[in-house]
Amino acid sequence: MRTIHKNRDGGQGRLAALLILFAIALLPTYASAAAATDFLSATLSKAGTEPGDLPYRYLIPAGYDAAKSYPLIVFLHGSGERGNDNVAQLNNRASGALQLVSAENQAAYPCFMLAPQASAGAGDGDDGWNLDSLGQVMRVIEKMQKQYSIDRNRIYVTGVSMGGAATWAIVVQYPTVFAAAVPMSGWGAGSYARIVGLPLWAFHAVDDDQVPVILTDKAVDAVRALGGKVLYTRYASGGHGIWPTAYATPELLPWLMAQRRSVVKEAAVGSTAPTGK
Repeated sequence: MRTIHKNRDGGQGRLAALLILFAIALLPTYASAAAATDFLSATLSKAGTEPGDLPYRYLIPAGYDAAKSYPLIVFLHGSGERGNDNVAQLNNRASGALQLVSAENQAAYPCFMLAPQASAGAGDGDDGWNLDSLGQVMRVIEKMQKQYSIDRNRIYVTGVSMGGAATWAIVVQYPTVFAAAVPMSGWGAGSYARIVGLPLWAFHAVDDDQVPVILTDKAVDAVRALGGKVLYTRYASGGHGIWPTAYATPELLPWLMAQRRSVVKEAAVGSTAPTGK
């Protein structure tokens, strides 16, 4: 009896184990999110009076086919990731931005991602995102376009904090290059008339204690006053580092991928206007 009882329990245990494995297989595969190790490493050599080289990492979509044309997402990191190790810009899953290129999202929207790293410099104006480093980013984009099949009408840029400000700055500086921009927790660059036709989705939190939300409020208001259509998610809380939450917004990636250069798409999702406006 004991032997039969033991075998019966063993069979039930194996059955239970199989059921658990089956249930796990049905769960969403969150573990398949993109990782820094999925990115290749390269460096753009400085030219002219540029103070230094530009390290960068880039992701090639799985199953890349040169006969097809792919979008490119450019990610601009914040001030804490400055340096020349070509690693830090992808820390914390690129401040949440790697959610955009998870296995599930790549299956639906295969694309390249570029993550350059700005120099820490000497603090005398040659560090961070500036005209020199943003110009280098543009050269990397051109280099990738020559090397890979990238759709020139579907180049998108996003960034956080200092990189959020750089997102505003790069589209103002190169207004005909990008199809859409997603600045987060940053500040505007002025000259907004140059980007009136550019689809924008800005994110910021009211309780940001590092970059005041009013800086994004003013930039959004300025573009809207000129006739531009800007989506604005203005969180009531979340502090400065809202980025993982923002990049997880379900509508964000489909909205981004729907944009084409020189073709303004009406937003298919709601926007959150600044309080009292």
